[in-house]
Amino acid sequence: MDTVHVWLVPSGHRSRGRARQLLAEAGARVLGTEPERLAVGRAASGQPTVRAGADRAWVSLSYGPGVLAVAASPAGPVGIDVEGPTRPEVVRLADRWFDPAEAAWLRDQPADARPAAFLLLWTAKEALGKALGTGLRGGGLRRRVPLPPVTDGSFGALPDGLWLAHPAVTAPLVLAVAAGTPVSAVLLHPAAALVGADAAHGAAPDPLARSTARSRTSLPVVVRGN
Repeated sequence: MDTVHVWLVPSGHRSRGRARQLLAEAGARVLGTEPERLAVGRAASGQPTVRAGADRAWVSLSYGPGVLAVAASPAGPVGIDVEGPTRPEVVRLADRWFDPAEAAWLRDQPADARPAAFLLLWTAKEALGKALGTGLRGGGLRRRVPLPPVTDGSFGALPDGLWLAHPAVTAPLVLAVAAGTPVSAVLLHPAAALVGADAAHGAAPDPLARSTARSRTSLPVVVRGN
């Protein structure tokens, strides 16, 4: 079992060049090499690839409001999704796009908890689609995911061998991490651990929860930093 490494980098705008730099640095961290030795590309499925010769780091990328999330693992496919505040009509969106059981679960939640509950489902579907290499194509929004208690924020391991967790980050962000191989932990690193994660890009405040508290997820979560 291995660890999925995650960085949440403040970002004021989208930059393909910066995203490639951060993917290379994340891949270098998990492969124990230098970013300059890595080639960043894209697979036919659309997944980003990071390679150093025969060695590969599995990586995933997601843009959220004021933040860029990067996940990396040396062991197998990963997916990540980060989202921020959503529209209030989440029940209507769930009725249209989600499995009926998920939409019914969402309606059962207190009204003020529904936006966060909706994002738990949405980010899970996005992260799983990225780990599978399919995205949300082919009915990905209707792919059923476990229904967690809103106050828990955790999903169990999925029966088809996929792993899914919702590490705790600063509200109102919601983060989901998926893996296609067994993993022992999701390790959250401070943004400053990546060289490209500097304040020269119109960055927002660091979104990483500044706490060492463990989130109750299907995977252990460790927060590195202050």
